[in-house]
Amino acid sequence: MEVPLLVLALALGGCDEKPATYEDCILEHLGGGARSDSEIALLKSACASRFPRRQATELPPGELAKVEVSVDRVSGNTLNVWIYNPTDWTLAELRFVVHVAGNEASERTYRERFRVPPESAGYVSIQVYRPLRSGFVGAEEDLLSSVTLASAAGWPE
Repeated sequence: MEVPLLVLALALGGCDEKPATYEDCILEHLGGGARSDSEIALLKSACASRFPRRQATELPPGELAKVEVSVDRVSGNTLNVWIYNPTDWTLAELRFVVHVAGNEASERTYRERFRVPPESAGYVSIQVYRPLRSGFVGAEEDLLSSVTLASAAGWPE
């Protein structure tokens, strides 16, 4: 058992620049064979030391203003929101304000963790709720008024 751990540690230590991300490092070194829990833990630790997780920070207002958001499709109480990120930032967390009309007009903020790399687009689905005196219940699709991107967090590339 000690020999495979040593081999794995040496293999990661001599790693070239080939894996570009933590996920690539795991996939490249995991291979097709089954591994023990201790080998997988060592692999995760070694890859994490090479590719530390980035802490997301708020996008500057000028960068946030460049991000395009629109509702692509509304189905029941689910909104599919299209995001286009023309910035040099990777977006990691998005906060949307959804205005819903119904018995009473209401705005509610929804936070989604969703990665959108620079100069790319993606979709995120949001479950929307409308206010009633007794609490929030599922919204009908004809109640949606607007969706705006309130803020985003990520990191510059």
